[in-house]
Amino acid sequence: MKRSFLRLIAAMLSIMLAASMTLPVRAQESEIRILAPLSDSVTVSHLLEAAGPMTGDTADYLESLEDVIAVVRQGLESRQETISVSFVTQTYSENLMRDVLNAAIAHTGVPTQGDYLRWQIGQNEMSMGGYAYGEDYYLTLTYTPEYYTTAQQEAQMDVAVEERLDLLNVYTATDYEKVCAIYDFICENVVYDYAGLAEENNTQIYTAYAALINGTSVCQGYANLFYRLALELGVDARLVSGKGNGGDHGWNIVKLNGKYYNLDATWDATCAQEGLEYTYFLLCEESFEDHVPDAEYLTEAFQNAYPMADKDFSALPEFVRGDIDGDSQVNRNDVISLLLHVTMPNRFPLNAEADFDGNGLVTRDDIIRLLLYVTMPNRFPL
Repeated sequence: MKRSFLRLIAAMLSIMLAASMTLPVRAQESEIRILAPLSDSVTVSHLLEAAGPMTGDTADYLESLEDVIAVVRQGLESRQETISVSFVTQTYSENLMRDVLNAAIAHTGVPTQGDYLRWQIGQNEMSMGGYAYGEDYYLTLTYTPEYYTTAQQEAQMDVAVEERLDLLNVYTATDYEKVCAIYDFICENVVYDYAGLAEENNTQIYTAYAALINGTSVCQGYANLFYRLALELGVDARLVSGKGNGGDHGWNIVKLNGKYYNLDATWDATCAQEGLEYTYFLLCEESFEDHVPDAEYLTEAFQNAYPMADKDFSALPEFVRGDIDGDSQVNRNDVISLLLHVTMPNRFPLNAEADFDGNGLVTRDDIIRLLLYVTMPNRFPL
């Protein structure tokens, strides 16, 4: 009888804590709406303390919050209709359901996790039940997500991604070459889905699946496909939401040579399909016009984790005046290289500007000028 009473209390608690959450897919802010709010005189802790331990049930309770997050993440990846996980903790928070879910969809660097999950899930019904005993809380979290793709579609996606990367054949290329190959493919082959956008219940247009399999999506699909393919090739990237020309929009940042650069495949797809040069490819913040990131991407923590480049990316090595041999340094080896060029120009061609006196010729006077700079740079600047 006592056991049934305790289970009844736990069930009542679960109902009273039922909530609904919308992940930032089309709306930009997460929002939790309490369906059955607690009264001012009854707190969550009072309800939890009303029950005692359920003998024999505790064996299935996890003890690590990291394990709880991993279970939820795995459930989302495999598109489980209902994800339920029980754990015991001495720390309770009314934001626990949200915190666990946000941690489960945080960026991990794994191609099918992080932003790939976050931006392909809609409504997520959540509930919490449990009881307190001594200093411990025995809790069960239950999530019922709305997925924009099915498990079968994700299996199809895995095959298509592997086939596409094999066709791109850039596994051993530089990170820049990988980014170029992915970006070119998306911009040349994905068409913006204006018709799908007009359909109120068409959520598939927001997915990487729509972009790759159907060849048509909205900005969210473009950006999520780039995210998936970049991470598959070992290049770090993020999907950034914000305003583009004043409307809700999504794009990417990608890491090259230790810094992150902006790119917008949605807007550059029009350029590519009309035979024009890219306008929004690997740009710094100053050059990335008409894009305003949401507040979460402007925090100090995010900026520290993803340092943005202070100038646009260039695939060409930065020119160093006087660097005749191309090693990014100016020293006596450059003097020797210049001497060899002046005496035997056919055998030792130049790979850098060497007309230091500006007379239009490269002669022994330029050798002397370079030698003076190497020995006394403050007195004889180039």
